[in-house]
Amino acid sequence: MTEQLVKNVNKALYAETPKVLIAGIEPFVAVLRNKKDANNVDVELFFKKHANLIAKMKRMDMRSMQADVVNMNLERLEKALGPMKNSSGSQGHEDASEFTVLVEWGMNFCKGAQIDVKIK
Repeated sequence: MTEQLVKNVNKALYAETPKVLIAGIEPFVAVLRNKKDANNVDVELFFKKHANLIAKMKRMDMRSMQADVVNMNLERLEKALGPMKNSSGSQGHEDASEFTVLVEWGMNFCKGAQIDVKIK
């Protein structure tokens, strides 16, 4: 994930607050926090500095995740992916397709965590 992507997320959130983006970003941040939910303040804090976000993503430990948090947010991320991929500024949706990498990372992390949590 590039620094420019993080800047673009911040720009989109401050300029438009697109619902399509929020639907994918909030569960992504919730996974990073190992919590069921995240709000706009949590998102802002995690996306404030690119280096800190990357460091947090690298430190994530699948074995320490709570199963209910993983399952709930995986479902939310999967639900958010399609609309994000298909958002191109048409049909009343803002273009959030460039941010799908965040949702995909979150989904893949959750799938790995599901396995590790079962083993643990």
